[in-house]
Amino acid sequence: MTTTASLSASKRVKRFKSCSDRGTLLVKGNANVAMFHTFHVQPSALESGLVPLDLDVTPLDNSKTHKEGVAHTYKGFDGYAPMMAYIGTESFLANTELRKGNQHCQCNTPAFIRQTLRLGHQLADRQLLVRMDAGNDAAENLGILIEDGSWFIVKRNLRRGESKEDWIAKVKECCKDIRSPRDRESDSNCRTYNNPRTTDCPVNWLQ
Repeated sequence: MTTTASLSASKRVKRFKSCSDRGTLLVKGNANVAMFHTFHVQPSALESGLVPLDLDVTPLDNSKTHKEGVAHTYKGFDGYAPMMAYIGTESFLANTELRKGNQHCQCNTPAFIRQTLRLGHQLADRQLLVRMDAGNDAAENLGILIEDGSWFIVKRNLRRGESKEDWIAKVKECCKDIRSPRDRESDSNCRTYNNPRTTDCPVNWLQ
């Protein structure tokens, strides 16, 4: 068995890159889907009938090591900052991407979201409810979720000079409480504010 200590620096670099390569992750993701289908595993839904799909960065503590990719994380320790995706109320692992500890949570995230949505639709037979933290409150992410047609909740990352009161007032001016996809399709105003590239109106609002 080859230990990490006996690996040369170049081999450790290759190992890190192979763990974070998108092509490798795609193969592993497809294998995960196949395993779910083989054993007839179905992620459970919430009371609303939507299947939760949670995406977030999960810093790993690798202090006092010299592994490739280890860097100072926002948690205050040295380690990795992989992006994780969990599906169902059971929190089954749906997708993961190894990342350097100092990589910004939004870096490469749009591609990760697209890949995770594809896997999520194969794992679950119901509509998805994607949930993400404020670090991923970006127009590009919201656009991907809207185009996919999945429900989503993204915690608002207040911009400089923006208060919670201003945010709520702005949302209420151009958004409404949507109970079904048909409501969204029949409202011309919704088609306007659902495109973050053509309006300043926020779209990540659920009343």
